[in-house]
Amino acid sequence: MRRSSGLLLLLLPLAACAAVDPRPVAAFSSSVRQLARGTDRAFRADRGPAEERFVREAVAAAEAGDPSRLERLRLAVDPRNPFAPGTERSPAFLRGEGMDEGARRAAEALRTYAELLSRLADPDLLSPGTFDRAASGLNAGIAAAARRLAGKDSPPPSAALFSAAAAEAARRYLAGGRTSDLEAALRSNQGTVESFAALMRRAVRIEAARAAQEYDEESQRLLRRTVTGRGPAREATVRAAARALLALDHRHLARLAALRSLDRAYAELPGAHAELLRAMRAPGAGLPAILALGDRAARVLDDAERAAREAGR
Repeated sequence: MRRSSGLLLLLLPLAACAAVDPRPVAAFSSSVRQLARGTDRAFRADRGPAEERFVREAVAAAEAGDPSRLERLRLAVDPRNPFAPGTERSPAFLRGEGMDEGARRAAEALRTYAELLSRLADPDLLSPGTFDRAASGLNAGIAAAARRLAGKDSPPPSAALFSAAAAEAARRYLAGGRTSDLEAALRSNQGTVESFAALMRRAVRIEAARAAQEYDEESQRLLRRTVTGRGPAREATVRAAARALLALDHRHLARLAALRSLDRAYAELPGAHAELLRAMRAPGAGLPAILALGDRAARVLDDAERAAREAGR
């Protein structure tokens, strides 16, 4: 009996240091890479309406002979910082491009996070110093993305993907190879992944609201062509406006479909991340949430490409 107990004590540390099954992490990383591509494409799918609005505002200001309105279309110049783009008085299209860049940076940070998890799955491939630099750069990238996504009218939310507690657990894992420490890192990061997903869903909804405003303005402009002060416009004018409105409807619906798919994908991200921890505890278990995220991310990319085609971009 004593011999059995002693053998058990010897086996326990070995079990704690057992190699991590790389397949769940690889599947998660693959799904996240697809989501990152879809995020970038969905935000950039259609910037045409904002640019067209800029041109209309310039034409209207010139026709009205109002220099102050034209002045508002210029970028603000800060003599103290020649590299600043002038965010205090940015045209709408430039604010949209700022959102695009914020989404791109956030998606890139998420992809880096997934790749870092893949490298952590084999501690022999990652030194503590390399991990510290990667985690620090990752969190800096998320913070920069959050500032762009928040916009100038909202304070940037605190954002990170590797919490301090998770980083400390990851260092212990790299030093000792105990899977329990890697599990602790994932568990500590669950909250940061949930916050990140909420940040991205907020950005997607802001983008959808902007798309709705742009559609509303352009559709009303087209409808105004169908009537004059004396009654209905000429039939040819009405037909042209109707065709333009139909094309605008298709364009807007495609844009909303891409953003809706993206919102749902980020709603599923925390569940996929939580499944990583369950997979470590139960090797060989299925990965339905992670695989579903991959399918959803592929749908995001398809919808974003369709929106880009509708926009002619």
